[in-house]
Amino acid sequence: MGGTRWPRPGFPARSSSRRFPAPCTAAACCSSTRTGSCCSYTTPTARAGPPQRWWAPGGLLEGGEAPEQAARREVLEETGVLLDGPLVPVGVDFLPPAEDWPPVSTYFFSTGPLTWEQVASVTLSEAHDEPRFRELADWNDQVSATIHARLTGLVTAFATESQVVLHCGRRAAHHLETE
Repeated sequence: MGGTRWPRPGFPARSSSRRFPAPCTAAACCSSTRTGSCCSYTTPTARAGPPQRWWAPGGLLEGGEAPEQAARREVLEETGVLLDGPLVPVGVDFLPPAEDWPPVSTYFFSTGPLTWEQVASVTLSEAHDEPRFRELADWNDQVSATIHARLTGLVTAFATESQVVLHCGRRAAHHLETE
């Protein structure tokens, strides 16, 4: 296998890459109760009302953070829950640029089952207004098809001890090309 030549046929020259938006990296956590199949999501108050927007706690990486560090920080900031146990990487979702956002790669981690004390201690930040713990099937009528597909992929990856690659919430068809 030879080295990669640049520019590769069909790809723009390196100098044109300055015109592409800089990608963002984010991290989020999926949590469950001890029953193993419930997930915690919150809805931002700015987007409250039908249809509500439910999300896992998460956000953009800050100043040299690793995705796992950002996931822990965001869970603490948004829910008040300190995660001291291991986080299990369960997937990544690649999102293209949208509106005023550059492309975003979000790394998802599972917290594993939260203790009942952690569930009871959830105190949301001012940016969020309601936590819910539901069975996966019960999220179907509460979230968009894309969010439900993302959630299903992540829950399945955790249950099967695997990882999932998503594009816009859907399982990505991916492969490595060799020369």
